[in-house]
Amino acid sequence: MNIWLILICAFSCYFLGNHNGAICVSAMLHDDVRQHGSGNAGLTNFIRNYGASRSILVIAIDVLKAVLACLLAGALFA
Repeated sequence: MNIWLILICAFSCYFLGNHNGAICVSAMLHDDVRQHGSGNAGLTNFIRNYGASRSILVIAIDVLKAVLACLLAGALFA
């Protein structure tokens, strides 16, 4: 197995995992979710402060991150 494939997969998946959906969406709204409520950047605090309708985008981002990581690893090691 090529070490470069493993490193590319590891760094790419790590990069995807570092992006928090709640922070990304609140940044699109020109705000920071960590400045409101409990100060946590999680989905519960996001729902409490921005509403359930906007939280669908946060969930979609978090699910797509996991799907992209799995597809990337599958494509590199298939």
